[in-house]
Amino acid sequence: MENCIGHRVHFLDRHVVKFNETDLLHEGDTQTFVYTALEGLSGAPHVPEVCACFEWSGMQYLVMERVNLPTVETWIAGAADAHEKHDRTNQACKAVSEALRYLFAVSVPANSCIGLIEGNFARQQSAQVLARSGYAQHFFFGVDFTAPHRYASAHALELHVNKALTYRPRRSLPLTVEISDERLVLVHGDIKPCNFLIDPSTLHVTLIDFGGISVLPASFISLSLHARTDRWHI
Repeated sequence: MENCIGHRVHFLDRHVVKFNETDLLHEGDTQTFVYTALEGLSGAPHVPEVCACFEWSGMQYLVMERVNLPTVETWIAGAADAHEKHDRTNQACKAVSEALRYLFAVSVPANSCIGLIEGNFARQQSAQVLARSGYAQHFFFGVDFTAPHRYASAHALELHVNKALTYRPRRSLPLTVEISDERLVLVHGDIKPCNFLIDPSTLHVTLIDFGGISVLPASFISLSLHARTDRWHI
């Protein structure tokens, strides 16, 4: 067994166990929902199956299938020379782009709030814990990626963003956002090479780290794909 205590992850022979004080039940719901939505679709990325997700003695646990493949970051770094590294980077970008295309096309559950998906696992929590769990994760929300609230709708998020924009310097041009009428989609808030696994022989991608995948207005897709920091120059 390989342990990664810093990341609160245990790697077993056939399973991966994640544990934390909060948010793993919402992550389990999100991962299970995407697994079900993409299962059986030709060409869709692989999603590790959730085996169990529960709370015990103040900790939350997420047990899932282990996929014995390298991350995209590791695979690119293992290239023999600069030319091969360039080729692998291009191949990985195309493969991950195709995987994300499937993710973005998934229809979110009816009446979804802004944030991680809330399903049977998350509803195990008390009402108090549930109210402060499952917040949206995206670099838009700052250094810790976590939204300050669990917004009930795109309109609520729009109101908050526009209120925040009123605190810009006085000489700044007026700026507002209009996202109330956008459809809600699943958005990966941290697209970087270590957050995807890849099969070197087929270039088939496995999605991981579903704690970073949230229900958000569709314009957040563009924001994710056009981040100012390009993390694919490895």
